[in-house]
Amino acid sequence: MDVYGAGTINDELFIAAPTLRARRGYRPGFRGLVDVTTAGVGRSIAEMREDAVALGDEETYPFPIHPEPDGLLIWGYNGNTDVCFWDTREADPDRWPVVVFLLSSRSWERFDGGMAEFLLAILRGEHLLAERLIWPTEPSSGRPVWDRQFGWDE
Repeated sequence: MDVYGAGTINDELFIAAPTLRARRGYRPGFRGLVDVTTAGVGRSIAEMREDAVALGDEETYPFPIHPEPDGLLIWGYNGNTDVCFWDTREADPDRWPVVVFLLSSRSWERFDGGMAEFLLAILRGEHLLAERLIWPTEPSSGRPVWDRQFGWDE
């Protein structure tokens, strides 16, 4: 995050990051990153989870969403509304694994490594979600494109 900040990969996978200034209605710093989870798509998933739990269907939404204790925290999402989370149950944030929610199938994929490891696996095509998350169309260069100039942390 210190090197690259927020941005997109192939104009498809958006990666959020804390910012120095308030942007797009989100507060600065880590609180703003948390706002990405408690508003928008994070809030929608939390509401879907509440409805499922009320109907006795905890299996479809097995994870609490922040601000629930040990709730998932969003760090990225794509145009398909697939959402990448950190699983915050571990006390040490450096050990938070990645959990991806695939909206269209209402399914979850867990990656037992951190965000950087997950992104490397995606970029190398070594993870089954690579095509779904960042390769919706064939990039002209054949290589992933990082775009930090989309206006999030100007």
